Amino acid sequence: MSFYLIVIEKLKKWPFHIFLLPAFFMLHNYLNLATIVPQRYFIKNYFVLTASLIILFLLLRFYYKDNSKAGFLTTFFGTVFLFFGEIKDFLFSVPILHFFSSYKVLLPLLLVLSLLSVYKTRKVVAVPKLTIFLNILFLAYFLIELFSLAKLYKNERSDNFTHPSLSINATPDSLPSIYYIVIDGYPSSSFLKEKLNIDINNLDINLNKRNFFIANKSSSSYNYTAFSIASVFTMNYLSWVKNISYNSPEDYNKAVLLIKKAPLFRWLQKNGYAINNYSFFDIADNKSITDKKFFYVISPDIVFRNTLWNKIKWQVIPKLFPAFLKTLYKEQVIDASSKVADYKKYDSTVYSLLIKKNPSVGNNRFFTYAHFEMPHSPYLYDSLGKGYSVSELYESDSIKRRDMYVNYISYVNKKITAAIDSIFANCSTAPVIIIQSDHGCREDEIVTSSEDYFRNYSAFYFPDKDYRMLNDSINNGNTFRIIANKFFNQQLPLLKDTTFYLKF
Repeated sequence: MSFYLIVIEKLKKWPFHIFLLPAFFMLHNYLNLATIVPQRYFIKNYFVLTASLIILFLLLRFYYKDNSKAGFLTTFFGTVFLFFGEIKDFLFSVPILHFFSSYKVLLPLLLVLSLLSVYKTRKVVAVPKLTIFLNILFLAYFLIELFSLAKLYKNERSDNFTHPSLSINATPDSLPSIYYIVIDGYPSSSFLKEKLNIDINNLDINLNKRNFFIANKSSSSYNYTAFSIASVFTMNYLSWVKNISYNSPEDYNKAVLLIKKAPLFRWLQKNGYAINNYSFFDIADNKSITDKKFFYVISPDIVFRNTLWNKIKWQVIPKLFPAFLKTLYKEQVIDASSKVADYKKYDSTVYSLLIKKNPSVGNNRFFTYAHFEMPHSPYLYDSLGKGYSVSELYESDSIKRRDMYVNYISYVNKKITAAIDSIFANCSTAPVIIIQSDHGCREDEIVTSSEDYFRNYSAFYFPDKDYRMLNDSINNGNTFRIIANKFFNQQLPLLKDTTFYLKF
């Protein structure tokens, strides 16, 4: 018997597609969420999904006494469960099929189709051709995802992003060390005055005493972290992101990859800079200091967000039984305890690394990126540095939360001021220091319009105190264009101040 016939016989007899389905599902999500969810999570859940499908297959095999029938129904139920969200979105996107995307129609329809499939499969003598078809189909899907994975790795090794041209024109001895310190979600002082009645921001006072320039009307380009930081480090706006658009975790993932590949870091290295990365993003060859990405939902909800159960759990049951929301809330609070500990550990680590003295290596010139999660919610500490309990963080009313936010701002001001003093003490020559927030306040109990999301904080320290290149309304996307022009003799035009409001 020829090899071809042997393969065909195997494809007829064995439903390999029940193994290929979870492989395709996990690989597809890995391609879209690799920077958000740790790799080990995908590997672990591939085996969990595969084991679940094997158990279902064995149960159906016991009932039907046939591999092809049991395999077909296993893959049918598995596909409906795993890709329910994609099916619903597809129906919604096609005008003629829009009616079927409603839960009231789609769920009963799928139930009827499932019962018919179980009944009809019982009546059919055998379905070997269907087994061959499903094996080939899911193998093709899997190979396409493998090809996409190879393409992704190839793109990571190549420079295909839109960015300004950078040359090496600076005099090496004149180049200062650069600190880029991000205080996540820290709002402008004018926002604090208008929304929280903080007439005088102590951070402004402290930085003014240390000869910083404070841009009182600065703005972030985007209202979400990864997009904003990607714009900062690529010194450009993100071509695929439009204003007032819906952006998925896949888009977030794309922005994270863009941060990693930003040419700014290679250019700095060519200018003799060592790179210190104290953040939760990878930059160039410098790994993040944590695998906790602090995304807006926990990892399982990201990977399995479109499955049948998650859609029913979050969108159907709460509408039918409003009391179920309390159950969901309890789940979030349980997860919150570990998340709060992660936030505290992360910020503490960033602070410790930032204030330590850098070793004297070579010309001792370095670029340090330190990204604090504070004062982004949860508001971990009061003004004296005493931690709030998990119940206070997640169960307080809006008035209490506003007070907690004000206290947290006060705490952050003290920590940042102390960090700046340590930097000055540790540096033998005066560095460039940029203190900037990736976006403004996004807290529901405080903001009153989407414009508030972009009212961020920007402060600069230049060793020569010459701030003529800066302006009071600087946009984050121009931050390193200005640095490149002032200290590296570049001639980069400034971007037009633009903001992009993103929805998730």
